[in-house]
Amino acid sequence: MNKIFELNDPKIADLKKGEFAIPALKWDVDSVLLVGETGSINAMATHLINSGRSKLITEVKNKIGEELPAEKLFLLIKDEIARIDETGMFEKVFHLIQLWGGKAARQFYIHGCNIDVKNYSNFVSQVINAKSIDEVEKATRSLIKVTSRFNIAFATKHVSIWQRFSKNSVLTLPIYDSIMALNIMGRYTKSKKNGKITGFASNDYHNLNKYWLEMKLISEELQIPINNIERQLFNFFRSGTPASWPRKFI
Repeated sequence: MNKIFELNDPKIADLKKGEFAIPALKWDVDSVLLVGETGSINAMATHLINSGRSKLITEVKNKIGEELPAEKLFLLIKDEIARIDETGMFEKVFHLIQLWGGKAARQFYIHGCNIDVKNYSNFVSQVINAKSIDEVEKATRSLIKVTSRFNIAFATKHVSIWQRFSKNSVLTLPIYDSIMALNIMGRYTKSKKNGKITGFASNDYHNLNKYWLEMKLISEELQIPINNIERQLFNFFRSGTPASWPRKFI
């Protein structure tokens, strides 16, 4: 079955929950910039400061600027990962990725949670050296199990960034957050309080595995880096569910 649909295709409305589908965008084979995340990153910085990590935020702002632009922070993470063998500062990279991911992960800091550095470094080693999606899923499950206020949406940011910036990584799997869960997999939760629909990306390993596999296959089919496809899809859906992608959720 076709997995890529032209915008406004009436078949989009018939897609079922858990059925992978993406819009046919004008794929850019070059680097794709992340759109509109600076405000969320700044809000997240406040939570890191309030949790006692003001020194880290000051250091980051001195390097990339007070506004914490998403792309500059992304490249800073790349530099830190390149130095990881000499610095051994896995905890620092963990918090930088959390910061880059934005305010959705704020509960980790509000509730005073911590990352076990040994578990995290083991996770990093596993996802970099993994040769299959199943291996990455297993490592992701293990880290989430022992880390409070941490789920698939956050963990896959770490998977994606470490694989992207690690020279020896065989795989480069994309982020699976609520935006991707809602619009690409049709997975959602509906608030009992206000009826609002949001993407469901917590402990949904079946759909995570399916999403990763399908994105990998499409990347190979289009011969476009999977990270570029992910970025363009994220930017497309970031402004809310576009009218040209009329996926029904009820």
